[in-house]
Amino acid sequence: MRRVFVAIGMAVVTLSLLAPQASATVLSAPTNLTIHVRGSAVYGKLVGPQKCRGAQQIELWVNGTIDDATLTDGGGNYLFTTSLTSGDEVQTIFRGSREGSHPNRTNCEPSASRVVTVKEHGHHGDDDDDADRAAATGLSMFDALAVRQARLGL
Repeated sequence: MRRVFVAIGMAVVTLSLLAPQASATVLSAPTNLTIHVRGSAVYGKLVGPQKCRGAQQIELWVNGTIDDATLTDGGGNYLFTTSLTSGDEVQTIFRGSREGSHPNRTNCEPSASRVVTVKEHGHHGDDDDDADRAAATGLSMFDALAVRQARLGL
């Protein structure tokens, strides 16, 4: 009887060592969504693994209400053209997705951009500071940016 158990044990160990390894992989991939506002253009990029960038749906939210949706290009870039007024709060949202198929799947995690408040001239203040500084001082845009970087120690 003891020999039977030993034989069964050896067979199980041998089969487990010779059996091919399972290669199922489910990757949870974080994403990040950038946003910029220039006039009537709202644009940005979905940042994350390559599988999570192309053909992903991005929603445009204006003042807490969904306004539009679009798909990213292969690099994760998106663009909306919309009518905005001073004081509008703009945000983009990616609800996440599943890419690939079993056994190799990537779960692209949801992300949301920062909220941008539109100023009187249709732009967000942080995006326009360098252009406003350049216009006020008579410097070129590049010179104004160089001055700002020097002040920050960059």
